[in-house]
Amino acid sequence: MNSKQLAFAAAGATSLLVVGLAFARTAPDVAPAPAASRAASAPFASTTRAHDLLAGARDGELWLGNRAWQLAVDRLSSAELSALLAEIAGLPNAQTRVALRKTVFARWAELDPAAAAVAVAELPPGDERAEAGGIVFLEWLRTSPRTALAWAERDTELTLDDHEIAQRIISYTSQAAAGLLAAIDAVPQAFLRDELRRFAFERLAATDPTAAVAYAQRQPAGPARDTLLAQALSAFAKQDPTTALARAASLPDSLRQTVLTAAACATAARDPLDALALLEQLPAGTARLEAARSIVAGMAREDPDAAVEFALTFPAGRMRESLLSSAAHAFATDNAPAALRWLQTMPDGAAKSTLLDTLSWQLVQAEAIFPATAVEFALSLPAGYRRNGVFSTAVERMAKQDVAATAAWLQTFSDPTLRPTALQSLAEAWPQNDASGAFAYASRLALDTDRMEFLSSFGSTLAQNPATAATLLAQLPAGPARDTFAQGVVSATWHRTPAEAAAFVDAMGLGRMRAAAAANVAQGWARSDPTAAARWVETRPDLANNAGTCAAVVDGWAQWDPDGAAAWLARLPAGPGRSGAAVELVDELKATAPATAARWTNEIADAEQRHRAIARLAAPWLAADRATASAWLALTDLPRETQQTLLDGRPVPDAEDEFIVLSPFEPY
Repeated sequence: MNSKQLAFAAAGATSLLVVGLAFARTAPDVAPAPAASRAASAPFASTTRAHDLLAGARDGELWLGNRAWQLAVDRLSSAELSALLAEIAGLPNAQTRVALRKTVFARWAELDPAAAAVAVAELPPGDERAEAGGIVFLEWLRTSPRTALAWAERDTELTLDDHEIAQRIISYTSQAAAGLLAAIDAVPQAFLRDELRRFAFERLAATDPTAAVAYAQRQPAGPARDTLLAQALSAFAKQDPTTALARAASLPDSLRQTVLTAAACATAARDPLDALALLEQLPAGTARLEAARSIVAGMAREDPDAAVEFALTFPAGRMRESLLSSAAHAFATDNAPAALRWLQTMPDGAAKSTLLDTLSWQLVQAEAIFPATAVEFALSLPAGYRRNGVFSTAVERMAKQDVAATAAWLQTFSDPTLRPTALQSLAEAWPQNDASGAFAYASRLALDTDRMEFLSSFGSTLAQNPATAATLLAQLPAGPARDTFAQGVVSATWHRTPAEAAAFVDAMGLGRMRAAAAANVAQGWARSDPTAAARWVETRPDLANNAGTCAAVVDGWAQWDPDGAAAWLARLPAGPGRSGAAVELVDELKATAPATAARWTNEIADAEQRHRAIARLAAPWLAADRATASAWLALTDLPRETQQTLLDGRPVPDAEDEFIVLSPFEPY
């Protein structure tokens, strides 16, 4: 087999076609038919669905992977498939030809693999022939493994990878897996022997552990036999753990522990207490933890207190926490309401804290627990990050169930730390087709902060439909409510559709909120279309004169076109906008073009900002080119004592990176 090229490369389309069209069949081994004995190619029936689809392929209408094509091919006979293959050769598109031929070969290999193998040999040498051979080979293995192996050894090149082999063999019956193993053992130099044997044995162990054990015991004594026997006995332990352990007694300790783990897990599902004795035989480590998890999970369904008590017998640490989590998860999965009641009656302590970490999210999302009950549970949790997140989820569930009732409840809910979270969850769950109801509810909120929180979150929710959000925005009078709603829309769209987000910024009143929203839009827009972002900023006086907005344009632009960003900066009028853009450009260029960055420090009007920018630029420049950097530094207006600090290599206080963009959306 020296001439064979075994290309273990992914062939995803081939795998899908083979798996999708494979059916379990058994047939006796037969010799491959010679070319002269192939069935005569019958005229291709013009009335078949496949012929209609083939006509569409000629016109470019058949897309690759067309399910109708596969179904039509499934109905053809071997003779019709042969004729169809000849017609496919006349298609103008090479990619279509290759894809359709794979489908034909997959079906033909099911009906007559010997004839399909002859057709493979007639293809020109290359990738398509190798992949088609792989399709035929895998199907032929199932029905006539010895013949398939002999053909692969003698006649063809194949392209296969482990994934394709595994996906095909996983559909084998136990009889087919045993037949393949027997064929491989009969041919010591079989093609892909090790890979085929491994997957075939895995399949046999999964479908018929007894047969797998018998096969392993027939192998010559040695490490390879012991490994197979341990694998087979681990599968057999799911049926009869006692017998499996008895047969594993002669295995080396490491392999015996594999069987012992499987036996303990299987026993735990039926009688956790019996499994405890098996657990004692396992040394500390992964295997013991796996078995212990199965035990506590089994105990938890019957007696959660006993499961927790058992888990607590382990020393404090990750293993004990893992076991506690396993117990709680199993109990909650089996009976969430009972798990919630049990957890609430547990005494406070480390064990309860661990269980709360494990169960909180699972319980508030369980359909068997009423949303209102989930909210009460969330409120009972200790203050902190976990309670906030669990509470948010519970309120959102409650609002989706009954938004009006949740809105009424929230009017009476006064916890200052959780009220913003509740308002946000309510807004996110509020029906998008009831904007008038949302606005009316917001107007009834007594506190301005509540109203702003709700409107901002509702705007973010509606951002997925910008046209609807724009229509609703027009209904709000100018003022804080309108600005907050627009800000919410911008917060959800600036990074995805900055041009659309810009329209909502334009609808906002002048002020800090508009400037912050504009900074994010400008930054996101400059990353994809910097000239459009710059034009938007410079045609709006309040934005062109805002340090954060102009810095945001440079931040998004200078990363890939610093010259373009610098040219735009030079056009800006003197003022905060130009200064902010200069600060950003200096920081962007300080590592790659320090001499260019140095010229832009003069455009920073504010002395404190300028001095900090000079210090940030000088530190790395001095390390890379001390002579040039120190000459430039002496010409700046940076105080002499600060210059000396830099020259000495010491850090300058308050000179850390300065972010001009002040944004409520993106942390810096």
